[in-house]
Amino acid sequence: GLGDVYKRQALERAQIAVLRRQGEAYRASIADAVTAARRLASPSDLQLQQYLELLSAMRDEPLTASVPKISGSLGELTRLMESY
Repeated sequence: GLGDVYKRQALERAQIAVLRRQGEAYRASIADAVTAARRLASPSDLQLQQYLELLSAMRDEPLTASVPKISGSLGELTRLMESY
């Protein structure tokens, strides 16, 4: 239904925000997904409670991630390509 679509769109926005490292947009999208999920299910629904716990854990995760250093590999690749 419409609520499920809204929930899915909120999670997709959260994924995009993660890729862009936009913390506020990410947390807002998770909050939208929580709102949509609460509209879809009864508060006593066990699956809803588990889903909300998962979203809460996701919301609290920092968006910082280490980026691997690839400069050495790129240099080697460039040298290899130039040798052909």
